[in-house]
Amino acid sequence: MTFLIGGANSLAGGYDIDNSLRVERADSPKLSKTVSTATNTTKLTLSLWYKLGEPVDMGFLSKFADGNNRFHLRIMAAGHLLAYNNIAGTYHYKTTTAQFRDHSAWYHFMFVYDTDDSTAADRVKIYANGVRLTSFVNNTNPGDGEALKIASDTSNPLKVLCSNDEDAYLSGYVSDFYYIDGDNKAPTDFGEYDESSGIWKPKEYTGGFGNNGFKLEFKQVGVGTASASTVGADTSGNDHHLTSANIAATDITTDTPTNNF
Repeated sequence: MTFLIGGANSLAGGYDIDNSLRVERADSPKLSKTVSTATNTTKLTLSLWYKLGEPVDMGFLSKFADGNNRFHLRIMAAGHLLAYNNIAGTYHYKTTTAQFRDHSAWYHFMFVYDTDDSTAADRVKIYANGVRLTSFVNNTNPGDGEALKIASDTSNPLKVLCSNDEDAYLSGYVSDFYYIDGDNKAPTDFGEYDESSGIWKPKEYTGGFGNNGFKLEFKQVGVGTASASTVGADTSGNDHHLTSANIAATDITTDTPTNNF
């Protein structure tokens, strides 16, 4: 599986990513926002580029009410990817057999939900660098039309960079972060293979975001209260800016999937 590794590897004529956010678990970093009614409660897409930090359980995106009402997308300590949804104690989870443990590489991860799909195994799809992962250590499929806690709950904040009750903070670098509410996208909406190198590289996304969707480019250095000039600025056009906590202006970096330090 090809991935972006090496120095200053911007691919000529491609889509360049200028910034990333560097986070450390010990700082308890998070971005959060209370959202309104979702486009629907059964479909979503998360797409992001990620460079590993310390090997611990860490969250990319989550919603938490209590132990029986929560949603999270994670990378685990051993490098497995995890998708989990729990509504009133009815839950499913998928943990990939594939492990991602190269700390010098940028990985493109995607989590795609469509619990209305008639094929149970296709209701949650997980991709790495454009390749769908189909082997799982744990493999419980969602029920037909199962509501996703992140979409059905408008009382508790949506959180980025942590999961559960803020017990799994992210460590590493994150870049080009897309949350698509109410739609299931394909890897080719966000990336493509370079013709000469065969490397999976970023591609500019041109689709919609749904009612609650957002894009994080990490170009702003302001911190704290959500706005167009702070770290959690949404550049999708939805203006769903996220409030930051325990993140500093110096955490915005130029180490990116197209300029890997």
